[in-house]
Amino acid sequence: MKYVAFSLLLLLVSCVQPTANQKVRYTVVVPKSMPVSQMAVRGSNQPLSWEQDTAMKRLNDSTFYVDVVHKTGYAYTEYKFVADGQFERQNQDNRKLTFDADLNTTVTHLFNGK
Repeated sequence: MKYVAFSLLLLLVSCVQPTANQKVRYTVVVPKSMPVSQMAVRGSNQPLSWEQDTAMKRLNDSTFYVDVVHKTGYAYTEYKFVADGQFERQNQDNRKLTFDADLNTTVTHLFNGK
């Protein structure tokens, strides 16, 4: 019986995915015709959340960015940008980001764009 319990324990431990610190710079550009006072990102992997904004910093009049470190075993994450409390790409799929193998990823998107 000891051997069965030990074997099950080893099997459970070996199935855990190793985690890595995935550093991501999220950058979003808003059209000049769209005045924005606050920009944020929300997503599926901590520290991002679908329930709470992660505030972005203004780089210039139309560009915002934030650096985030995801501690995850997954190869990708999903996210959307939020301008003044309004989600982009309403009724469309979330954006999907596949992490770079070197653990440093940078993405730049046009707000509401592809």
